[in-house]
Amino acid sequence: MSNMIFGDTSIQDFGEFLPSPYIEKIEIIDGSGDETNFEISYSLFFLVEEEDFEQSIDDVLSKLKIFLISYNDKNSAKIDRFKNDDSFLIDIMRDNIDGHPAERLGIEILELDIDSARDRLDDGYYINDLYDSLGRRVAKITVPYTLSERTNVANDSEFNIAMCTGLLNQEQIKSFVDLGDIFMIKNFSDLSHEKILNNGVVADPYLVAYVEYDNTSTTYPFIPLQIITGEYYKTDVINKDLIREKVNALLDSYRPRAENDEDMQNSIDSISYALAVSYDSEELIPQLNLARRSFVDKSNVTPTGRLYSDFTTLLVNLNDQLQKSIQLKKDLIANNKVIDSRESIAFDATFGSEVEMEIDDFIPKDLLLVGRDALDEDLLFFKNHGFFYINYKNLIDSESNIASVFNMQKLYSITPTSQLNNLRKLLYNNFYIKKLEFKKYSEEDKLTEQIIQYTKDSETNKITNTKKIIANNGTETININDNLIQTYISQRNFSLINGDSLDDYSLMCFEFQDIDENPGTEINIYERTFNYSIGIEIQDETKKIAEALIKEFNDVRQPFKDYVKLAKQICSYNNIDDRFNDFFVKQINLKYQNGILKPWLEAPTIYNLWRYLFTDQFANVDEAHDDARKIVTFISPETGTLDQLTTFAENFESFFESSLSEGSDLQNLLNSMSDGQLKTYLQEITVLLEVGKPLFEEEEDADALYRSTLAEASVFEETNSLFFDWKGKFRTSDEAKLAEPESNKLISALMAELAPSLGYDEAVNELDMLSFGAAVMDWINKQADSDTESTRAWYLKTTGNLGQFDSTGTTPPDPLRAGDVEYEVTVYGPDMSLTGRLLVTRRVASA
Repeated sequence: MSNMIFGDTSIQDFGEFLPSPYIEKIEIIDGSGDETNFEISYSLFFLVEEEDFEQSIDDVLSKLKIFLISYNDKNSAKIDRFKNDDSFLIDIMRDNIDGHPAERLGIEILELDIDSARDRLDDGYYINDLYDSLGRRVAKITVPYTLSERTNVANDSEFNIAMCTGLLNQEQIKSFVDLGDIFMIKNFSDLSHEKILNNGVVADPYLVAYVEYDNTSTTYPFIPLQIITGEYYKTDVINKDLIREKVNALLDSYRPRAENDEDMQNSIDSISYALAVSYDSEELIPQLNLARRSFVDKSNVTPTGRLYSDFTTLLVNLNDQLQKSIQLKKDLIANNKVIDSRESIAFDATFGSEVEMEIDDFIPKDLLLVGRDALDEDLLFFKNHGFFYINYKNLIDSESNIASVFNMQKLYSITPTSQLNNLRKLLYNNFYIKKLEFKKYSEEDKLTEQIIQYTKDSETNKITNTKKIIANNGTETININDNLIQTYISQRNFSLINGDSLDDYSLMCFEFQDIDENPGTEINIYERTFNYSIGIEIQDETKKIAEALIKEFNDVRQPFKDYVKLAKQICSYNNIDDRFNDFFVKQINLKYQNGILKPWLEAPTIYNLWRYLFTDQFANVDEAHDDARKIVTFISPETGTLDQLTTFAENFESFFESSLSEGSDLQNLLNSMSDGQLKTYLQEITVLLEVGKPLFEEEEDADALYRSTLAEASVFEETNSLFFDWKGKFRTSDEAKLAEPESNKLISALMAELAPSLGYDEAVNELDMLSFGAAVMDWINKQADSDTESTRAWYLKTTGNLGQFDSTGTTPPDPLRAGDVEYEVTVYGPDMSLTGRLLVTRRVASA
């Protein structure tokens, strides 16, 4: 399968006047020390017009010079200049770029030995059975070259190379100072560019290209042009030079009349600017059309209006002529030419987290919250009630076996947000508390000891617990006035007030209560110091999670080896460009269908997942994702090459053998761990308990402080009242179908009562704060069918700012302040005539 058919632009592709070097492959390899070498393979193509073609090709080669230009290119500024400024190449050859030598601008130019190409021809290292789509025979000579001793490439923002052929060498170019750039350019072929590295790694393999709708395999080698509506077309009928010539001819015919006509001069300047700025862009015609639309004067009776009319006619004609060419579409193509074979890019393994934590990070002292109350008037018995917390996330992230393998933040970052809870469940189920001991003691006595014992079912993994209380010298239960008070401890779910979030923390909350007696020796019976200890035993089985991730990598190895083996078969790829043929692409995709995972997708994913988790190669997970996407491009049947596939396969297997297989540092670490390891932690806390001190002390906000300055109120005074009658049921299941439901009528009637005195917005605000349409209405609906009278009140607590309230529900504000509001609703229920009635009364608190 050595023959290949090129498109009908092969003359332009290979060089219309001089052969353009085609860069086949660039392999990046290690040099000596910190140097990097680039093994470059480039080809020269020649149309074969006679059987004895070797001599004619050699005659051409004997006159050629081959140039290789390497350059560092921040923000792609140089490659843009190559594209848009034909004289840039000549400036480089003359070693004078805007007055600066090329080397100072990070540009190096080398003249390669043409004899290398001639030797390949003489030794028969060429292919001569290639054809273009017009049936013309093509010969191809491929030549290797090593660009060596490049340093600091990892720091290059963007490292590129370009190649061309020419008839003059650098010294000749420098000596012909009187010859213009246009003449000099004719002595050189078109440039071939390749982006190699970006920040030290292989550049993104995807390139923007233009292809025909019916022939997507051949890219258009030139910049196309867009018509006014944005579609792309080839430039073989009209091109940018013809457009510039036609537009300038029109503008030149109007320039004499523009000397005394400011509007016309502005219009000419606008067209000239669009022509200059967009000349090298595919958007040339659309930009000229924008300039046309900017005309202020479009009347046919003025000189400027006639320019507008003539320019419109010209632009329409150019647009129509362009559409006679073949239409193109913009496409993304994969460029697999660059292969990174550097073995010395060794990234250090990063075992676990570098953050060290202490017992306070796991069982915070300041989160032991206890309140103390007397249980009897004689102050003989006291109840202590409170909460403490265990920061489970800190324990896992710092103390678990898996945390000694991975940086846990990396593990969280690779997990989709939708799966984070599942990951946490997995971690918590394999790193769980087996025993919790909560002890209380004083200087004199060992008091109560409360224990929770946790057990995990080996089949279901469900964790259950049992509790035990040891009274010691404390009190387990006491009966005060027929009220049984007990010592207890229990794990609780909890949430924060005001919708606050715990962010990334996972706190376990425990509620407890204990009882103690007045020993009779206290000087101050209202205060007493106690010691609490919180001890936990944790069962760590997280080793199995790391082992599962290793198994996931190992499970991908054999399917990937099978894919590589099939890809290496001689009938699977084209031995000229190493790309996979259509038959292989179709068959391999049929093999991995119906939900079977494709190894060319799986292998890069698990490979980069491990490299991100286990090394310092990637700064973040996005970099790992982007790199995996590049690898997929290099190795997939549709876009990859055999060379890239075999290179990755070697790296893939090498990583497993060196990092994950038996005998590796990681396996040695895992082997040193037991499958289930018991770990213990103890926190001791001394607290001073005061009788009657609240458990939680709220921080007063600005509104609370302002409210405290308001006068205390003693009574509510009526401001509004409304009787409302209804017939039948107050609310029904088909209420939405009614023209006007009774509940809507009530709201409307209430607004009609309140709005004149309060104002419409203020009335709406009060009813919204009360949830009148929801909570209050639900209560009314429940009472409406009853034949008994029911009354309930709802309250609004003023914040001190006019018209601003907080709802306290059915609980009166305490203390009551002037301006607080009460809404009392009395439902009388239906009478014998099935007519219902209710009364809504609004009252405001006053001093």
